[in-house]
Amino acid sequence: MGKRVWVDLVIRGVSYPTAQAAAAALGVTQEAVMVAARKGALERCGLGLVGRAPLPVRIRGRVFPSARAAAQHFQVQVSTIFSAIADGREDRVGLAPTVAANRSQPVVLGGMAFRSKAEASRRLGFQHEYVARAMLRRSERAMVRILAAAMRLRAAQDCAACRAQLGRQHRGARHGGDLALAAEVRA
Repeated sequence: MGKRVWVDLVIRGVSYPTAQAAAAALGVTQEAVMVAARKGALERCGLGLVGRAPLPVRIRGRVFPSARAAAQHFQVQVSTIFSAIADGREDRVGLAPTVAANRSQPVVLGGMAFRSKAEASRRLGFQHEYVARAMLRRSERAMVRILAAAMRLRAAQDCAACRAQLGRQHRGARHGGDLALAAEVRA
């Protein structure tokens, strides 16, 4: 096989008779023009761009010139875009995370209903999986803490309801408030 001759090269709409002429016009070496021609990347030759040409990314019908542009638009990391594309869930990028509603189990603690054990943990002021782990391990000590937190939350909600309905500050039972008044307002 003989030496390749690079002639009649078209770079960004301009035709150059040889690789040497293109290199001189673009301010790069003749080798750079020949490598770009061999790789099919003549449009990027002489622009100072290194590496692969970015591929366009389509998310929810909108086409972005690159994964970086899509990541900036949705305010996520570039790796998030690539992971979503690899997993086939690129249309979920930038949206609120979905809760596994089909796996969450409603739970009632201290007379208060929660949509899930994770929500109960959050609202009661514990770490994310505290309620789930306590129930799984059947820990009596942890269940006492959870019940106490649920009762405190219920009392705070009742007190807030009293304040809202009475239009004045209602003091809870710990401060010598009237429990009968609170029960009357709740009813």
